[in-house]
Formats: sequence, C-alpha cells, structure tokens
Amino acid sequence: MVHLKLQHMVKQCVAIGIALSLMIFVSPLPSTAKKASSEEVKDTETGVVSEEEYSQNVKDLMHFLEGRGGDYTYRRDGRSDPFMPFLREKIVDQELDPVASGELVGMQKFEPGQLLVVGIIQSASGPIAMVQDSTGKGYIIAPGIKLGRSGIVDEITENMILIKQQYLMTSGAMRHRMVKMILKNEGE
Repeated sequence: MVHLKLQHMVKQCVAIGIALSLMIFVSPLPSTAKKASSEEVKDTETGVVSEEEYSQNVKDLMHFLEGRGGDYTYRRDGRSDPFMPFLREKIVDQELDPVASGELVGMQKFEPGQLLVVGIIQSASGPIAMVQDSTGKGYIIAPGIKLGRSGIVDEITENMILIKQQYLMTSGAMRHRMVKMILKNEGE
C-alpha cells in the first residue's frame, strides 16, 4: 500500500517537473509577451499565443501527464489490432505426408536417392528400368509403380526415370515435384 502511494507521488512529481520545464521553455520571451494582449490568437509568423490558449494547453498537458487524457477511443472497425503480432503460431493437426501412416511395402520402402539406375530396356509393353539398392539387390520398375512414401514412377526415358512426388504444404495445398534418376554411363 505504501509502495503504491509512493509510486503515485513519484509519477505526479515527474509530471509536474515536465510541465514546469515545458512552461519555462515554451513560454514566450518577455519582449514578445508585452506585445501580446489577452485577446490575441496565435500569430503564425511570430508564434505568439494568447494567455487563455496557453493556459488551456498547459491544462491539457497536465491532464495527459496525469493519465486523465481526452475522450479518444480506438475503433477497430475493419482494422487489425496494432498490438497483435503479424505472424501467429499454427498447430497443424494433420500429418504433412500425404501417404497414409501404414506399413510400406515393395518399392515404397526405397526413396529415389537410395537407388541406382542400372539399366533401361525398351520392350513391346513399354519401357522398364532396372535399379539396385545399396546392398546390390536389383529391382525392376515400370511407369505407375509407387516408389518411396509419396512417389509414383511417371515416365521412363532412354536415360532417366522421372518420379512424381506429392507433398502437402503447410497451407494445406497439395503440390508435386519431379525427381530425376539418371542412368549413368560406364565409368561415371
């Protein structure tokens, strides 16, 4: 309780000190004060202010410094709150991976970077690619086979395999990217 009273007294002393210092520095010089009568209004060239306007300005300043400001209230109609951060944390409930969280089978166990393209064959039924994992085990893939968690073999050309991978953006939009697996020539 004593602390609050002391704090309030300090605020009042600071406000009075600021007001007095403003009165000293803002008050008109004695030579110009003689020229101004009590009925004069502010002269834009010389800066002379009437006594009534000056005393009203000092009263307004004192009210402001004491925290008894005017009747101004901020209206938020159609405006954002200026004290709220622009960016907010968003908790994402869903997984960002479009693949159902089940057990991966077959070629879904391998991501494109884990496989090496060994050969590409053009057959009557379409192109077929031979790939090898890091242990040296070989696999045969064709267009339409699922590869990795979210990839599908889109196209097999004479020297590369194109995999279309789908992913979910944080905004919720589904996107895709094309990953190339290139057949390297002997010696590369």
